[in-house]
Amino acid sequence: MPSFFNVLLALLVVAPATALAQSNYDLIVGSDTVEVRLGQPTTFETPGGETLDIMLQTQPMQKFDDGVVSFLYPVEVNVTQTMIEAGIKQVMVMTAYGDGVMLQQYRGINPSFLVPMMLNEITKAEVSYGYDMDAADTEIELASGEVLKGMHATMRYLDEVKHYRVLAYGVGDQGVLLVTMADEEFEDERDGFIETVVSSLRLNAGGLGR
Repeated sequence: MPSFFNVLLALLVVAPATALAQSNYDLIVGSDTVEVRLGQPTTFETPGGETLDIMLQTQPMQKFDDGVVSFLYPVEVNVTQTMIEAGIKQVMVMTAYGDGVMLQQYRGINPSFLVPMMLNEITKAEVSYGYDMDAADTEIELASGEVLKGMHATMRYLDEVKHYRVLAYGVGDQGVLLVTMADEEFEDERDGFIETVVSSLRLNAGGLGR
């Protein structure tokens, strides 16, 4: 079972982003190979002499699926994965402004009891600075049907408003912990991506031993 101290530390670990996309690709057409660059048009001449316009594009939404959870996210947002320790995996979906979604998968411990502790951990800096905090119970029903339960904290300081949600779902000695972080200052930059991730989030059948 993961130690209580290490569970606290798990919140603070963020892996460096890994670039998944490359600028150069080889497009195989029959026995011919065409080098293409992402987003840049090129041409290909068929054996019959026909010239085709070719351009490789990424889809605006990507799908993350690690066998336990799956969700959709905008292509311009980074997704990172980290093994905190044996039994704790963390997936981060973050913007450059620090808004985003953190999802932790636990094996060997039911994370439901961690909700108050995690909420305290991610809000203590604002509370210490002087933010007022209003916290209330909340829940989210996932696209796969499970109901995550937890707390929603609204932090206010002068004209600054931040929202934190910490929710969990557990089965026996395993489960998932979901954290969302949103600063109202960057609402336009977020363009609803947190809601996209959360509304499309699924726990895959068998992923938590169901």
